[in-house]
Amino acid sequence: MPDMAQPSGARYAVDSLVQLHWASWDDEYVVFDEYSGQTHQLDALRAYVLHTLSDAPKSVGTLTAEVGGVASHYGESLNETLVSILNEFQAIGLVEPEN
Repeated sequence: MPDMAQPSGARYAVDSLVQLHWASWDDEYVVFDEYSGQTHQLDALRAYVLHTLSDAPKSVGTLTAEVGGVASHYGESLNETLVSILNEFQAIGLVEPEN
């Protein structure tokens, strides 16, 4: 099992082997990972996190600052939610911490 993501400033990126293909309907997203052959259904927050990490590596702190304005309903739990999402993505091989 991968190490748990920590909000210590570590940066995360989409795994270099992952090749994503996206489809969306309203606030639901489906992403197919060509490398693993897996399809994942994502909500808007998870889709944003995965999409932004495919553009450039980010830390939990940076993600929290970027998402905070549009996901204010998470309140103070946003950071914990993002750590949880990164853990999910890491467990299924979509993202990895940068070395």
